[in-house]
Amino acid sequence: MAFGDVIAFGMTLFVCAIIVVVGYAMFTATVAVPGDYSLNKTYTSPDGLTHIRPAYVGEQVFSALDWVMVFIMVVFAAGMFASGYMLPSHPVFVFISLFAIFIWLWISPFFSNVWLLISAIPVMTTAVAAFPLTTTIVMNLPLIGLVVGVIAGVATYGKSPGGAPF
Repeated sequence: MAFGDVIAFGMTLFVCAIIVVVGYAMFTATVAVPGDYSLNKTYTSPDGLTHIRPAYVGEQVFSALDWVMVFIMVVFAAGMFASGYMLPSHPVFVFISLFAIFIWLWISPFFSNVWLLISAIPVMTTAVAAFPLTTTIVMNLPLIGLVVGVIAGVATYGKSPGGAPF
């Protein structure tokens, strides 16, 4: 486990969450009536062809982005576990890795607090509410980082001497 893996893991999740929520807020600000499909999901153009409304497609894309955040978290964590298990490491670096986890536990509450501040902005309240999984991930970022860091540390330093897997 590289020393900054846990920190990079958490910061990447936070930045992706901010990008998704701000993008959704911008999308809903530009669409006339977001989520109102009483006008139907399609419209007929003057040439007689039926088209899907762009607002409906945008809503579907953004609803999928909530699950993309979960996918990013799982893939990054699995990558940390796999690289920690497969790459040789000296046990003396366990103290540096524990220090990196401690640093993460020190800075990660700031990310959760920033998320709370963003969710309190009236324009962003609807956007944050549209992503319940992302909100759960960001609000539990310290705990998620601790669990992922400890498991990655066990995968990295719990191997037989010489760094080879059991």
